[in-house]
Amino acid sequence: MKVTVLGSAQDGGFPEWDCNCLNCRLSRQNALKFRFRSSLAVESENGCIVVLDASPDLKSQISMLRPYSRRISEAYAGRVAPIDAILITHAHWGHIMGLLELSAGYPFKIPVYCSHYVASIIRSSRIFKSLVDGNFIDIIEFGDGDVLDVVDWRGRRTGLKFEAFKVPHREDFTDTYGFKVFDKKSSIVYIPDIKTLSNNILSRIEGSNALFFEGTFYWEDELWRISGIRRTSTELGHIPMVESLSILKELQVNLKYYIHLNHTNPTLRSNSDERRTIEKAGLKIAFDGLAIEFR
Repeated sequence: MKVTVLGSAQDGGFPEWDCNCLNCRLSRQNALKFRFRSSLAVESENGCIVVLDASPDLKSQISMLRPYSRRISEAYAGRVAPIDAILITHAHWGHIMGLLELSAGYPFKIPVYCSHYVASIIRSSRIFKSLVDGNFIDIIEFGDGDVLDVVDWRGRRTGLKFEAFKVPHREDFTDTYGFKVFDKKSSIVYIPDIKTLSNNILSRIEGSNALFFEGTFYWEDELWRISGIRRTSTELGHIPMVESLSILKELQVNLKYYIHLNHTNPTLRSNSDERRTIEKAGLKIAFDGLAIEFR
């Protein structure tokens, strides 16, 4: 199994379009790297590519993958699906809008795994329903605790499985899930959005080879500190790093990364005291293009 970070920023990307905070200024000055919205690609031993969350940057993100270039070059004048399946954590726009990219090409009927609730959102939306009606995607639904084989657009097993488990987030118009993706040798856990940690969720994480965890905000009052916005991290459905760090550092997981970083997060700066605190505790900040192979 090989995992590639396709994006590591929160739904607004980095820098954010309307912001001139320190981080965004540094990014526009090329002192901090641009970041796509949060997403992972998991490549199985037989070369299948499964994408976790379809961000609005999907087309640019998958072009980062080496197998993408190989598949496209081998297609010559024909068409080929550069990815084999997509897993959706929830229906907030930064995690689902990339599905619309699939309507611009051949109707491959890409399998899209999502919760029953998210499936109902897709089917009730004129825009997203057109993807189903046009055979661009094939919805496969899951519930809390389900373990499914991931199949590709040809109906073949990819060699990957995943467990879906419900997590608390913002409970507005969508439910939210985390994923444990695994094969016979290794497993990774992906939880980009979560408000609180429970023993049930920690048990899903414990013992995995790598964790990619909610890192939207460092402080509870970060938006007020940086942007003058009176909304707390918890109100927006995100556990702040200062709260999750003491819990995550105790977990028996080989590699632990924060992902889904908001543009205000001080850990985006490698020389910040906050970044040093994270790294001293044994965690790291994920970055676009990070690739990890498990053997």
